[in-house]
Amino acid sequence: MDVRPARVAADHEFPSRPPLRVLPGTRVRVGDRDDTWPAFVFVTTDDGGSGRVPHRTLEPA
Repeated sequence: MDVRPARVAADHEFPSRPPLRVLPGTRVRVGDRDDTWPAFVFVTTDDGGSGRVPHRTLEPA
């Protein structure tokens, strides 16, 4: 792993919503890819939870 020194240049706040937790086998509806982080896609679970997950963790249902 390449470790380089860095300095925080801006405030960062966690979203007010709880993080989305999904486990293997969870069915989701897939939305748009993130423009800033294209490796992530927006998903919604059957129980109404939503958030972004790595696209590589999804497979067709």
